[in-house]
Amino acid sequence: MPAPRDDDTERTLVRPPGKPAGPAPAPAPSPPPADADPSDELTIRRPGPVQPGRKPPAEASPVEEATLASGPPAWLRGVTPPAPDLPPEPAPEKIPEQSPEGPQTLQIQGAAVPPPTEVTEALAKLRPRLLVLLGGTKQIHDVTQVPFIIGRDPQVNCRIQHDTVSGSHAIVDFDGKSFTIEDLGSKNSSKLGNTALKKGQKYELPPESALRFAAAEALFFLEGPEEPRAARALQDRAGDILVRDGKVARAQKKEAARGSRRDVEHLGARLILEADVRPSDWSDAARRGREGVGGGFSLWLLLWLLLALAAGTAAGWLLYWRG
Repeated sequence: MPAPRDDDTERTLVRPPGKPAGPAPAPAPSPPPADADPSDELTIRRPGPVQPGRKPPAEASPVEEATLASGPPAWLRGVTPPAPDLPPEPAPEKIPEQSPEGPQTLQIQGAAVPPPTEVTEALAKLRPRLLVLLGGTKQIHDVTQVPFIIGRDPQVNCRIQHDTVSGSHAIVDFDGKSFTIEDLGSKNSSKLGNTALKKGQKYELPPESALRFAAAEALFFLEGPEEPRAARALQDRAGDILVRDGKVARAQKKEAARGSRRDVEHLGARLILEADVRPSDWSDAARRGREGVGGGFSLWLLLWLLLALAAGTAAGWLLYWRG
């Protein structure tokens, strides 16, 4: 006979030939119906001999053996077991919808900026600037957003590092048509020309205006005016007035005017940066050029008209007396 195997196998008894038959064998089981599931068959296995040094496997009860071999009973199949009591899942976080054009904010230097409006578009076109003089330091600040705060704090738009300047000294605003300036309660006050600004009161801020913030001087001007030709003519007249007043040499004014046309820059700002011209000097010359006082050709024309009138009057009286 073959040697017994270690694994559990079915045992089949074979009767040797010549031996008398034992008791009548039990009738063979009837074959399962055609629609029976093969997994319903129950196979009872007997363990084979155990080798020395190995523990016999734990005997399973008939119920456990039947369950492992054939699965759950037929009457339990198709029955869904009750779900365990679990805590409800948290609702998913709702993500705000965005328009197809993307978020309606623009990021510039880590800061959130509102979307373009009429005011910001006008600022981009006019290009307002603030030229600040403090001692020997000259610096230009672009007014790219409003309100535009001037002071000593690092968070302001235009920082002037001087002890006489307050943390938030003054503020420039724009409504789409005109600029205004307001003092924010500074200790050493602010000035627009020769006018001291009162706290909480807004003052109109026209281009070519001279400003003072404590010890700092400044000039407010537009790099992109609405009428470039008229603005250029006014700047040329103001430059000529500075030449006649002895504030700048004629050759220096011509060189600055040539460079400002080439680089499309403000003539007054170029003279302040390159020559010893103060913001108040340029603002006064621009005012006189706008009013036609000391405006070069117009002044000479007026003088010639006066001389011609005087000469004509004198000639008339002379003819009258001779006649």
